[in-house]
Amino acid sequence: PAGNSVVQMWRTIPLRPKANVGPFVRGEFTVTAGVANAVKQATQLITVWDQYFWSEPFAKQLGAQVDANPNLFLLIVLPPFGTTVSQYELWYRRRALQALAQSLRPPSLRRVRVMNMWSAALGTGVYVHAKCQTYDENLLVCGSANMNRRSTECDAELDCAVLDTSVVRTHLANLYACLTGQPWSQFTPGWLHDYWAGMAGKTAQTLIPGPFWARVQNPQTPNG
Repeated sequence: PAGNSVVQMWRTIPLRPKANVGPFVRGEFTVTAGVANAVKQATQLITVWDQYFWSEPFAKQLGAQVDANPNLFLLIVLPPFGTTVSQYELWYRRRALQALAQSLRPPSLRRVRVMNMWSAALGTGVYVHAKCQTYDENLLVCGSANMNRRSTECDAELDCAVLDTSVVRTHLANLYACLTGQPWSQFTPGWLHDYWAGMAGKTAQTLIPGPFWARVQNPQTPNG
């Protein structure tokens, strides 16, 4: 009992064939359950910053939620690639993004942006190591779990879910300042939609469209 935030710790404790005693005989999958519940309740803006956006179930749920809520916007920020064997990693990412796109009717696609972090000054990609989401201005989730099967089923992971509007607002404002070089101080009703638009219109030096989302046949980063 400290501060004003309501906080839960969400975990992935995988099933182990030989585990027959103790509190985790059946594992624990509250990362998956918590994220699924948060997506289901979002109505304005979901942001996802992730190292490995590979989860097709997560992508499908995001698409279904956006499609069912005409005022819900989605921003996904990923690294251009994150491993030394990029063709395998990007194959998984492409599958997840295709699952997201196929879950959306054409009008809903306009409310989704998938971006890669980029340094225009250096002409190189920026490695997004984050595993973080926000849901409306209510919930911030961050920790060790990526949105892939390894983190939601196979590895031991720990996420911190913070239910506190002031924390979410501060977090999003800090991200905006980092990527645009300008402060964000507007928190009037409907501000999350303006935030989504601002993150698109003022980040030409720090974000580039994800090529798989744009359906490029032979995607290339700007520096080849």
